[in-house]
Amino acid sequence: MKRCIKNVMFLAIAICLLLRTTNGRAQDSTFGKVSTVIAYSSDQHCAFTDLTYYKGYFYLVFREAPVHVVSPEALKNSYLVIMKSKNGNSWKVQQKIHNEGTDFRDPKFLIIPTGSKPGLFITTFGMKSYKSPSSIDADNYYISLDASGKWSSPIKFNLPDVKGNRLWLWRPTYYNGKYYGLAYQFYTDSKSKIFLLSGTSLNNMNIEKNYDLPDIPTEGTIKFNNKGNPFVIIRRETGPSLIGAGDSDTSAWKELPIKGIGGPNILPEGQDTLLVAGRIDGQTKVWLYDLDKNKKLKSITLTDAQETGYPGIVQRANRYYISYYAINNGKSEIRVANFKKK
Repeated sequence: MKRCIKNVMFLAIAICLLLRTTNGRAQDSTFGKVSTVIAYSSDQHCAFTDLTYYKGYFYLVFREAPVHVVSPEALKNSYLVIMKSKNGNSWKVQQKIHNEGTDFRDPKFLIIPTGSKPGLFITTFGMKSYKSPSSIDADNYYISLDASGKWSSPIKFNLPDVKGNRLWLWRPTYYNGKYYGLAYQFYTDSKSKIFLLSGTSLNNMNIEKNYDLPDIPTEGTIKFNNKGNPFVIIRRETGPSLIGAGDSDTSAWKELPIKGIGGPNILPEGQDTLLVAGRIDGQTKVWLYDLDKNKKLKSITLTDAQETGYPGIVQRANRYYISYYAINNGKSEIRVANFKKK
């Protein structure tokens, strides 16, 4: 009888282990085995990650503050935390950036490979006050990495003037000598505008398109595939998220079965195939998505935390690396998952 009980217990434990990731989080992967490391943990609110690979190293950035929202506590004690890793598994804090009175949010890496100012940069939106979506005091900033491995102080840059709140350049990218990015603006508590910007520098970006989209469009990403075709994904607060070819009319964009995707990110994988990542249905998920067929081909759920999302994406050789945050019971973790590309 005791042997029978032991066998049953052993079987139960084995099943539980098979149903969990390497760090104990459930997932439904059709990509393959996932390895996840906790790069950083804190009792502070750590969130809004991004990830890149530059000159032989992985770089990870996120915001650390007492609370999620802009507040007197956050204005006094918020930091951008920048970490560095040779292999994507062992991480060390490289630098923390703080300006008292400014809450730097949603940091994003920007690689400039050539031109008059090549290098690695971080863009961020620095808030000084936030009374409501239609009353924000904020500016766009960039931070640069110098040859000695030190990050600069935040430097303000100006976007085109649009009546009302400043434009929030959410995730800029660089392609073929030009900067591109989607920037949004709240103009009432329940309405917003989103624009496609482009230019020869961050300080010299112009409005290329004013997307007339309903349902409160906000965070957006634009990236190019290896043939130079642009793709976009846009979060909408009260309607389905949108995905499509950036050079096509918005009427041709597809509606994803996701409302309010948290931290939308994409990685073009071909002519019509994209890796899509974000907070989907309250969990950090990654999809392989066929834009032409408007169909999800593969999926993986990385976490079921109480608060999560805002992933960064890197592809190295035959593996994907995904950064994201996970908060449970007031404890924050910044994680980096990697899995084989099939």
